[in-house]
Amino acid sequence: MSTRSALAIQPRLPVASLDPAIRFYCEVLGFESPSGPPSPEDQFAILERDQIGLQLVIAGPDHPAGQLTLWIHVADAQAEYEAVRDKTPIEWGPEVYWYGCREFAVRDPDGHRI
Repeated sequence: MSTRSALAIQPRLPVASLDPAIRFYCEVLGFESPSGPPSPEDQFAILERDQIGLQLVIAGPDHPAGQLTLWIHVADAQAEYEAVRDKTPIEWGPEVYWYGCREFAVRDPDGHRI
């Protein structure tokens, strides 16, 4: 008998261009590209950070562009804020909300709120 177990979720974000999106997620948010930089004909990239996976795909008919919001839970939101505040504009925060979480937001080059 097998046991069903979900291990992770990897959101797929449609982006206008892979290079600026990869630079943002790697240089600003600390993700890495385990397979290296994509070749010019690639339409897709996978990024990782700790236990988080993120897929970037060129926007098109199969992956229409739109603005999404990603919540990335981290061990220390203040430390994350300190690490990114000089690299990209902060949309709001850091602030502690009524449910006890310290949060802040930035936007990636395609307008997705992170």
